Amino acid sequence: MKSPNRIDAHVGGRLRIRRNELRISREALASALGTGVRQIQNWEMGTDRIGASSLLELTKILGVTPSYLFANAQAVAEETRSKNAHEPQRIRQLPPTVETLRLINAFADLDDPEARTMVIDIIETIAQDQIYNRHNS
Repeated sequence: MKSPNRIDAHVGGRLRIRRNELRISREALASALGTGVRQIQNWEMGTDRIGASSLLELTKILGVTPSYLFANAQAVAEETRSKNAHEPQRIRQLPPTVETLRLINAFADLDDPEARTMVIDIIETIAQDQIYNRHNS
């Protein structure tokens, strides 16, 4: 299975964050858009790209501009290029902390591939926001 494009995953993560902020269920959002719950989930995980017309409709429902969903996307793209060039070094530089070990052990206990993807998406979204904040502070 092909990995989600990092920009698609980023936009989907921003969609999920905003939907949760507004306390809108996937079901309610799917109904408002005239699509299925699975489609919303695929967008949020970045496994499907959001088409232009759906993107515009989503922003209306969520009360944001399209730029909200793409916030930090440039930093994500730059980080992706840099990360791809240095991936082995980044993995070896994981800090040997209690938190790192807890994270690895908890992740290893997840059997459901969707749950693993959701955990990765959450962590990447938080990390991307921190990267953006470092670059813009």
